[in-house]
Amino acid sequence: MKLIYKAIAVCNMLIFTANAQENVFKPSKEAIYYKANDEWKLTSLYQYTYNEYGNEVTKVYKNGDEVPVSKDSLVYSVDKDVIEQYTYMWDSNTKKWNPTSKETYCYFENGESCGHASYIYSNGWELNFAMEDVRSYPQSDEVEVKSRMFGSETKQWKDQTKYLIKYDVERKELSRTYSYVDPVTKAWTYSSRISYNGWLDFQNDIPAKRVSEDYKNNAWVVRDSSSFQENQGLWIETRKIYNPDKSLKEILRIMNSKDGNFREVSKAHAGGWMLISSYDKTDLKTTTIINDFEGDELLVTEKTEHDFEKGKVVHSKYTTTAASGELIEYTEVDNDLSYDHNDNLLEDIVSIRNESSAAYQHFKKTVYSDYVEIGEVTAIVNKGNKESIIYPNPGNGVFNIKNLKAGYQMVVSNTSGLTVFESGTLQDKVDLSHLTSGVYLVKIINNETVISDKLVIE
Repeated sequence: MKLIYKAIAVCNMLIFTANAQENVFKPSKEAIYYKANDEWKLTSLYQYTYNEYGNEVTKVYKNGDEVPVSKDSLVYSVDKDVIEQYTYMWDSNTKKWNPTSKETYCYFENGESCGHASYIYSNGWELNFAMEDVRSYPQSDEVEVKSRMFGSETKQWKDQTKYLIKYDVERKELSRTYSYVDPVTKAWTYSSRISYNGWLDFQNDIPAKRVSEDYKNNAWVVRDSSSFQENQGLWIETRKIYNPDKSLKEILRIMNSKDGNFREVSKAHAGGWMLISSYDKTDLKTTTIINDFEGDELLVTEKTEHDFEKGKVVHSKYTTTAASGELIEYTEVDNDLSYDHNDNLLEDIVSIRNESSAAYQHFKKTVYSDYVEIGEVTAIVNKGNKESIIYPNPGNGVFNIKNLKAGYQMVVSNTSGLTVFESGTLQDKVDLSHLTSGVYLVKIINNETVISDKLVIE
């Protein structure tokens, strides 16, 4: 049964990954059915809206009776990166969406992530719990990322962990040092660090050498070290792992193809190498093998295979075998896919069998419908939303807000997703003249919706 759920999860992940590719059409509805008493029964219904770029803007989840349960609302930067994702739960008594959580993301101007935060709310926008990364710059060649938590009981922020990144003059990483708050002394205490010595491919995070250390008894103790080399289109990493007493535990070899379609992890044994895991991908098939050892003795091997058609999974097989070759677990999953004349996926029927000689049994059916052509879709993030209007836009920094309702708040972010202004309860006029000229993303928030638009300060 564990493998069945694993199979379903992987299939769904791969299908949705394929749907994330550039398509002309996207479905507004996704209905999920399960087999019960030889009949398909609706258990879940998802409804989507998209912006003009094909990015998902809202996702509404309904149960088998088509009663609303939850809703996700996504907000994007002008560079089309997700910067906020809100989750709401439906209150059947008040017939309103109540906010429950929010995820926020920020990015540097070069597109790299500069942080992430999670917030949980109750009673509207009352903050109940939160975890966030706070980024600062102690020196020009340093970046410090501190994790802190907001407790539901104390209603206060409390530092948790942090790491300090040091760079060279070319902005390549030299080291990353991790610390935590000691529960006894309440002081920041070293826990570990990673040091880098040169880079073969900085963009793809391939250093020439890397050393990981733990801080114990007021001294740095090497946990593992890695050296990298390039060979015939492969990145080859040799990693040495040490015991706490500094004695060598094992040597690993990790081989990666530059296109990411091949990976192999082996450990030294006698005069050769023992394969721990491997991953191989082509346009039509992926194969993953994981070997489980006890010392140098092979215990079991797990093998996963996926076949693809039009970028979507059509067949999967999961097997677990003992070192003797005895088959311990077996699951085979078949996806019966049907398309319309535009190659839009209309139906995916998942069937499963746990023995190769047994018949397939229908398990799950997903029906995609109401496909929309991207470019014709309008959603809650556009100037056509008349619930609130900011003018003049462009403007000199002082803006009027029309059709404002009680309890609204405003958050203004720059193009990297960093918050540069945040209000309490809004008035009918807001002064942003202290901000530099440029394009900003403004969000007006109440208990039920997030209305977003671009704002230009001249």
